[in-house]
Amino acid sequence: MGFDAIWMSPVVENTANGYHGYWARNLYAVNTQFGSEADLLALVEELHARDMLLMIDVVINHMGYDNYSAFTPFNESVYFHDSCNLDLCANNVTEPCWIHSWDFYTDEGREEIELCQLAGLPDLNQSNEFVSETLCGWLDEYVLGRWLADAIRVDTVPEVDAAYWSYLLSNSCVSDQHSLSAFSVGEHFNGDSSVVGDWQSRELFDSLFGYPMYYTIRNVFGSSMAVMTRIDDMVQEYKANFVDYTALSIFTDNHDNSRWLCEFAESDGDLTNYKNALLFMLTFPGIPMVYYGTEQAFDGCHDPLNREALWTSGYNTSSELYQYIAVINRYRKEYAIYDGGFKVMASEAHVYAFRRGGNVFVVLSNDGKSHTVQIEGVDAGKYCNVFDVSDDCVEYAQDVVASVQITGGEPKMYVLVSEDTDTDDEESSAIPSMCAALLLYMVGLVTLFFVVAL
Repeated sequence: MGFDAIWMSPVVENTANGYHGYWARNLYAVNTQFGSEADLLALVEELHARDMLLMIDVVINHMGYDNYSAFTPFNESVYFHDSCNLDLCANNVTEPCWIHSWDFYTDEGREEIELCQLAGLPDLNQSNEFVSETLCGWLDEYVLGRWLADAIRVDTVPEVDAAYWSYLLSNSCVSDQHSLSAFSVGEHFNGDSSVVGDWQSRELFDSLFGYPMYYTIRNVFGSSMAVMTRIDDMVQEYKANFVDYTALSIFTDNHDNSRWLCEFAESDGDLTNYKNALLFMLTFPGIPMVYYGTEQAFDGCHDPLNREALWTSGYNTSSELYQYIAVINRYRKEYAIYDGGFKVMASEAHVYAFRRGGNVFVVLSNDGKSHTVQIEGVDAGKYCNVFDVSDDCVEYAQDVVASVQITGGEPKMYVLVSEDTDTDDEESSAIPSMCAALLLYMVGLVTLFFVVAL
């Protein structure tokens, strides 16, 4: 499918039923349900031989469900927040230790998020010197040094004090070699761009999960009732609240949410709106992430149903969405659109078009109907739709408005085939060269992402 990297779920040994990797038991042991340490290193070797990269998921906030004595190395209660005895957490009779308010707007709310338990998971106290330094050593010596991760996905960002993230990701904690080379993506599960944007302004992570645009994509393409101009609204929010929104991830699905085809399934199996959403996600500025099973049209709902076994698909490389994503990625790379600027060409209730650089433009819709879209502002030349290069081509003269026909809501991606012209656009990408498009894969019980180079 044209991907250049893999994001793997946490590889450490988990407590009972921690099939997903997020309930750590022993930080220094590889989860045998996923394979051996030798298997992990063999995967890294094969990836690097193919000029691919590995991103490993790390959990700094908590351990798994078990007694403290069962954990390695944090085997005493002193290493954890005393959440169950804090008045801050005791605002629910049945779940007195948990985070409940999820109030990101007040000091008390943020303190609750940091000190109380996420769904009852033992909450590590990073202000404890042993915890602080041990996590540093583990990240440096194991994740980056021994398991050779090229990047890390950082779980549950707001649940840990920002000062500790600053320390953990600095060369005061991690060796110069690793702190300079390892790419970090922070997970802040929040749709408010002002809240997530505050974390980017702190310059702690190289990238953050773009949940605000995730919800916009679902609203716009998941329902034909939502106007596509909402994309422009979110772009303006992004510009106002982020230092560099082109460094954010962008996605339609992930392991924490019901799959697209669970929430927006068409009765006749039609994938038109999903294809529009995927094309937008893979061509909008940022780091696109494609969840494993998307290419097989998986439709699982709430966790754990959205974490299906991939092998049931037979790893079908001929499926409709597999081939569709592969085509987009091919031209994404060939035309290096991630280096091109972003400029909106049409923004209407049910039609949206934009260009990337001077040689690619994308035309989308969300109502499954036919439309005539007026296109202007592209460089002169012949453009062909990558999904129908033989029969769907248009010629543009300089400064002339032309039209593109959409039939039945089909998404289109046109590339310049007759000539190439440099263009100075409004937005240019400033993302580090680590990654661009990600594909989350669950192989066996391991969760992986594939990434397309920027």
